Amino acid sequence: MITDSFDNRSEAIISPESFFGEKKNICDTAIVTFSREIDAAVLARYPHETIAELHPCNRIRPIHLLTLEDGRKVVFYLTEIGSTLAATDVIEVNWLTGAAHFILFGSAGALDREATQGKYVVPTAAYRDE
Repeated sequence: MITDSFDNRSEAIISPESFFGEKKNICDTAIVTFSREIDAAVLARYPHETIAELHPCNRIRPIHLLTLEDGRKVVFYLTEIGSTLAATDVIEVNWLTGAAHFILFGSAGALDREATQGKYVVPTAAYRDE
C-alpha cells in the first residue's frame, strides 16, 4: 500500500512554495462555498478585497478577505466541486493566506430522503466514487 511507503521525513520534491513563494499569514479562518449563487450573495453583502487567486488550468478564481459586521476578517472563496479538487484548493488557500481552519458548506445527496429532508447534516465520514 502507498501509505506504507510514505516518507514524511524527507524534503518534498514539489511543494506549494515552488509555485506560490513564501507562505502567507493573512487570516486563520476560511469559509468556502460550492455555490455560485452563495458566492455572489456573500460578495454583495460583505465588504471584501481580493487578496490572492487560484489558477487551475481552465480559469482564475479569486480568494477574498471579508470584513464581517463585528470587524473580524475571514477568507472566502468559491471552491471546485469534487473531493480531490476541493482538497487541492484547501492546500493552496492555506499556503496563500495562512488559513488553518476551513468551513466548507454545500449540498450533497442522501440515500434516505426521509432521514435528511429539511435538516442540516454534518458528515463525519463519506464514501467517494472519484
